[in-house]
Amino acid sequence: MSVPYIDNDNDITLPTLILAKTRAHITDAVIIFTVNDSQGNPVAGATAVSMPYTATTASEYRGTYLETVVLVAGDKYEVVITSTNKGIKWQHPATAKIRR
Repeated sequence: MSVPYIDNDNDITLPTLILAKTRAHITDAVIIFTVNDSQGNPVAGATAVSMPYTATTASEYRGTYLETVVLVAGDKYEVVITSTNKGIKWQHPATAKIRR
């Protein structure tokens, strides 16, 4: 995710999840994401959102939070992606924008 757009559905994509040691694609991870505000508080409607494996890809996972999630233009957020069965955690900073 690069930019969270206000009043839009936003996809969070985790492309090509592979094991570093073997380069094998991971297709059985259980992945969720949460969007946190600048204070580290979860944003309502974007908490523990499932990111299922996209079967038509090598090893991509995708989740969506809806346009009804309230974001403020210019505010900073952090998307935290975790796997409950693979010990994975990523944190990605992002600034909300209005799509023009």
